[in-house]
Amino acid sequence: MEKILLEITVICLVVIGLIELIKILAIMFTDNKTDCRCDMVVPVYAHDENIELLLRSLISIIEWDDKQKIKRLICLDCGMDGETSSICSKVCEKYSFVHILTPEEYGKSMEIVKEYAEKKHS
Repeated sequence: MEKILLEITVICLVVIGLIELIKILAIMFTDNKTDCRCDMVVPVYAHDENIELLLRSLISIIEWDDKQKIKRLICLDCGMDGETSSICSKVCEKYSFVHILTPEEYGKSMEIVKEYAEKKHS
C-alpha cells in the first residue's frame, strides 16, 4: 500500500514539474523582448450576472503571466447597476491592479500617458 502511495506521489510531482517546464518554455518562446505594459479594459454595462467570474478569470490569467505585461485590469463603468458595482468594488479591494473607472476618467488617464510618451520621445 505504501509503495502505491509513493508511486502516485512521484507521478503527481513529475506531472507538476512537466507543467511548469512547459509554462517556462512557452513564456521563453513567446516573449517579444519589449517592455510593453498595457491595460486590460472590460466595459461593464447595467447588470452583469457573470462579472465576478469574468474578473476572477482575467485576474488568474494576469497573475499567471510571469512577465506582468498587463499592469492594470480596468472595469470600465458604462452604467453598471449597484450590485455589479459592489462586486467590482470588492474585487478591486482584494487586488491592487484592478480599478473601476468611468469612460471619462479612463480617457483622461490615456491623455496623460500620451503626453508622457510624446515628451519622452521628443
